[in-house]
Amino acid sequence: MLYPVTLQDRIQLSGAIVEGRVISQAAFWNSTGTLLYTASTVEVYKDFMGNVNAQQIQVITEGGTGKAVHLVEPGMSWSRALI
Repeated sequence: MLYPVTLQDRIQLSGAIVEGRVISQAAFWNSTGTLLYTASTVEVYKDFMGNVNAQQIQVITEGGTGKAVHLVEPGMSWSRALI
């Protein structure tokens, strides 16, 4: 997230590539309560690479919203507590 990566490099470094639809999301904190993550459940439509046999997969990404907001973008990360 800190430097550009070509599509070719992303493909070579990927363990799996699928097409799907996000059907649910839930934010959660790390064990020390300093970083917020989002767990997205994805309904898999098509497997392009990686032999994914599951109908659903879970993808964990940095950032999320709930009682707090933690935005993560290339070169920038910030948090804000919501009251």
